[in-house]
Amino acid sequence: MRQKRFLCLKGIVFAWLFTILLAAGGQHVCFAAEENVPQQTVYDDAALLTPEEIETLESELDAAGEKTGWNILMLTTDDTNGKTTQEYADDFFDAIAENGDGVALLIDMQNREICISTGGIASRYLTDARIEDILNDGYEPISDGEYEQCLSVMLKDVLVYYDEGIPSNQYEYEETDIEITPAEYVITSVVLALIPGAIVFLVLVLFCKLRNGKYKYDAHESGTVNIKKHSDVLVNTVVTHHHIEEKKAEAIVAAAGPIMNFILAILFTIINLSIIKFFNGFYNLQIGMITVGIIENCVIVNLGLGIFNLIPLPPLDGSKILSNFLPYKAREWFESREQIFYIIFVAIWVTGLAGTIISPLINEAYRGLTYIMAKMFKII
Repeated sequence: MRQKRFLCLKGIVFAWLFTILLAAGGQHVCFAAEENVPQQTVYDDAALLTPEEIETLESELDAAGEKTGWNILMLTTDDTNGKTTQEYADDFFDAIAENGDGVALLIDMQNREICISTGGIASRYLTDARIEDILNDGYEPISDGEYEQCLSVMLKDVLVYYDEGIPSNQYEYEETDIEITPAEYVITSVVLALIPGAIVFLVLVLFCKLRNGKYKYDAHESGTVNIKKHSDVLVNTVVTHHHIEEKKAEAIVAAAGPIMNFILAILFTIINLSIIKFFNGFYNLQIGMITVGIIENCVIVNLGLGIFNLIPLPPLDGSKILSNFLPYKAREWFESREQIFYIIFVAIWVTGLAGTIISPLINEAYRGLTYIMAKMFKII
C-alpha cells in the first residue's frame, strides 16, 4: 500500500517537472521564433507597390538599418485620418519605431505629398535643408508614377547624408516645459522696457545738451549791448503776405510716434538676435527662452502700434499725416467730416475689422524685419 502511494506521488512529481520543462522549452521556442521574425519595414497601405517591389525595398531597408543602426520605415497611405501629412508621418514613426532613432518615408496619396519624419539622432543628420533636397529628388520619379523608385531615391539620399555626418553648425538642447510666474514676467518686462528708455534718455541728454536743474545764463558773461542812434524815413509801404503752414509741423509730430515704434521694434529685434547668436548658452536656459519670448512680444507690439497709428482715420496719427498731403479743398472736406470718420473708426474697432486688416500686415512686417536682421547678423 505504501509502495503504491510512493509510486503515485513519484508519478505526480515527475509529471509536474515534465510539464515545467515542456512549458519552459515551448516558451523558449516561442521566444526564439519571435526573435527570428523580421520586423516589417514597408507598409503599403495605399497598395502602390507590387510584392517584388516591396521585397526589393525591404532588402534595401535591412542593409540601411544595419549600416546606420536606425529604424528606417516606408509607408504609403490614402487616408491620413484628418491629419496633415507631417503629423501622420510623425505619429506613424512614434507608434512603429522600436527606439527613437530613425526615419519614416511617407507617400500620402490623399494630400498628394511625400514627407519625411525623423527621430532621435537622425534629426541631427537630416536638417531642414537636407530634407528639402531629399524631397526634391523624390518628386521627380513620383510625378511619373514610379512609387518604388521615389522611396528608393529618398532612402539613398538619407544614406548619403548619413555618410556626410552631422553638420558642424548643429547643436541640441533639452526641451523643458516653461512655466512663467507673474512676478517673473513683470520683472523681465520692466527690465526690458528700461533698456530702450535708457537709450532714448541718453540720446536726448547728449544731443539736446540737457542739464540738471534750472537753465541759468549770465547776461554780463556772454551778452553785449550796442546802442546806436538811428532814424528811419518812411518812403513807401509794401505789405507781403506769407501763409505759414502749420500742418507740416503737425504731420511731423504725428509721424514721430509710429517712427519711434518702428525704431523700438528694430532695436528689440537686434537684442533678440544678439542673444541667439552671441549668448547661445543663455538662450538655451529657461530664463533665456522667457526673455527671448518677451522680446519677440515687444517687437510685435511696437510693430502693431506703429501700423495701427498709421491708419488714416481720426484720432490716429495717420489722419494727420494724410491731411498734410491732401490738396486744400480735399483737406477741408476731410477735416469737416472728422466726426463721421470717428464713427467709422469706432465701428471697425468694435467689430474687430481693424484687427483683421492689420494682423496680416503685422505678421508680414515681423517676418520681413526678422529676416532682414537675421541676414545682417548672418544667422541665416
